[in-house]
Amino acid sequence: MGANVIVVDNDKDALENLKTEFPRISTQAVDFLNWDATNRTIQKVGHVDHLVNTVGVSRVQSFLSVTEDMLDLYDRFSFFDCIL
Repeated sequence: MGANVIVVDNDKDALENLKTEFPRISTQAVDFLNWDATNRTIQKVGHVDHLVNTVGVSRVQSFLSVTEDMLDLYDRFSFFDCIL
């Protein structure tokens, strides 16, 4: 038997490289902060038996230099990470 592996990422180049290395996988590019695009991608994928969720964001910077925009980005990713 075997598994049907679907990799979803926002980095199209990384997906193409992965597909070259593992031609049997399926790939989908999506920006997880775009609710509609993410929803359409989930609908395309269909039924999922097992999910490995590694959605996240990381910016290396000192705590005192974190901006309000960065906090908003972290919050959005944390929220979407919980519901995807």
